[in-house]
Amino acid sequence: MTNRTKLLSKKNVLLFILLSISAFLNIYGFGWDGGHYLHPDERLYVNASNIQLPKNLGEFLSPSSPLNPHMFYYGPLPLYLYKLTSILTPFINNFLFSGRILSALIMVCAALVIFHTAKLLFDEKIGFIALFIFIFSPGIIQHAHFITTEAILTFFLSLIVYICCLIIKKNRFKLFPLVGLILGLAAASKITAASFFMIPLTTFVFLLITTGKKLRLTLYFIFLLVIFIFSSTILAPYQIIDFSRFNEEQRYMQSVVLGLNKPPFVIIYEGTIPYLYQLFRIFPLTFGFVSLPLAVLGFLMLARKLYRPPRSFLLIVLLIFPLAYFAWSGAWFNKFSRYYILLIPFLSLFAAYSLMKFKKNVKIFFLFLIATNGIVYFTNLYLKPNTRVAASSWIYGRVSEKSTIAGEHWDDSLPLPILDEGKDQYYLPEQYNLVSLQVYDQPDDEKKIDLLASQLSQSDYFIISSRRVFYSILRNSKSYPYTSLMYKKLFSGQLGFRLEKQFTNYPFFISDDWADESFQSYDHPPVYIFKNEARFPAEKISFLIKS
Repeated sequence: MTNRTKLLSKKNVLLFILLSISAFLNIYGFGWDGGHYLHPDERLYVNASNIQLPKNLGEFLSPSSPLNPHMFYYGPLPLYLYKLTSILTPFINNFLFSGRILSALIMVCAALVIFHTAKLLFDEKIGFIALFIFIFSPGIIQHAHFITTEAILTFFLSLIVYICCLIIKKNRFKLFPLVGLILGLAAASKITAASFFMIPLTTFVFLLITTGKKLRLTLYFIFLLVIFIFSSTILAPYQIIDFSRFNEEQRYMQSVVLGLNKPPFVIIYEGTIPYLYQLFRIFPLTFGFVSLPLAVLGFLMLARKLYRPPRSFLLIVLLIFPLAYFAWSGAWFNKFSRYYILLIPFLSLFAAYSLMKFKKNVKIFFLFLIATNGIVYFTNLYLKPNTRVAASSWIYGRVSEKSTIAGEHWDDSLPLPILDEGKDQYYLPEQYNLVSLQVYDQPDDEKKIDLLASQLSQSDYFIISSRRVFYSILRNSKSYPYTSLMYKKLFSGQLGFRLEKQFTNYPFFISDDWADESFQSYDHPPVYIFKNEARFPAEKISFLIKS
């Protein structure tokens, strides 16, 4: 075996090891919520998972077709893939779990594409570093455990970037139609993925300026457009067949994203500062505390190469999407952390590029910190019981049957159904009297407080299962003057309730209550269990809140 062959063999082994680590981090703990569908966006797919093949063409073309998901907040392609996976894996016998495993494997594929992109643009060493940074990014590990669109879109976006760079470097114009197909797949997964089109468009314009084969290039790009339109239509047919519902749901979601319509689950973003909110409350947690400043440095270094000799205009393909996408999405009123997972492949490349400029010992130190960041996140979330599941077990063991438990609407009520395998006993929440406090829907006046005070006075426990509701009300105290006072006095103990138990799985050992709520509330929300010790009458609780 020659030295070159040995070197290639070692590199392949290293690549295999890193991808295996990625698969483990992404797949292990896929049942993190015990199958309770605690991610609200996963419920959309689960609720639509009873799709079936139509019996004939007429049924297929009807809005009432059994293949129509009747849900257009997201594209149907992920649903079809998750459904197919559940059919092909009957031994799992769980749509949610088989879908999560597929998400995990797709994210591993995205990692492999990122390696090859960095290798193509820079060199193999940067490829390995970019791969390393990507697989240990907490947001990647997190969203690999969800059946949402993020893993699929991350893969498609990474693949589009890689192929477009390949087209430029190797003059492989014939790959444009393939890019059109991938664009169609992405748009059928989520309509906003049409924004990915700016990458091949930039590639086309770049080649139009730099190459002499303009006619051939233009023909292939037209072919890309045809394939894109055709594939996105075929893969998401009910967006056209059932257009009225598709249009209605898309208009609603766009109004929510832009803040024109503010349902309770987004008012938590009231008063947040665009761009700075993402930089300080999302990216450090989803990408990494060490990786983020390295990525910013790498971006500046690469941007400088565009105007300083020797210029590398190919980098425009790498830089234009993250710049344009962040400029666009960063201004949205709604700032869910999942919107920015798409930027992690680019940030990984930027961070890897800057890290290569450091000395060997410094590189090793930073890589150690990056790996530690990801491993600590993984172990604290997926090697421990989910906080809501743990809290439910505690409730069944400590709270007597027939007790009255108050919870918040617009959030998951506890306890969850729990199977005690040791005792072979199934515990159900029906053994308690569950009360839902309508803290949002009514005008925030004295009448509302009188009702809430009456419900609290009759409750043995008040359980808050995440920050989603109370934190958003505290952030909007002008709109909820009385209810915000209720929460403040609840936590201070002035309403006669004592904090009996708190469940937290803070992923970095310190509280992440300052982070974006959507980063925390899906898989590791803090749970607060308050016990009614003082047993104040309703009149006193009402008076205490109003005073």
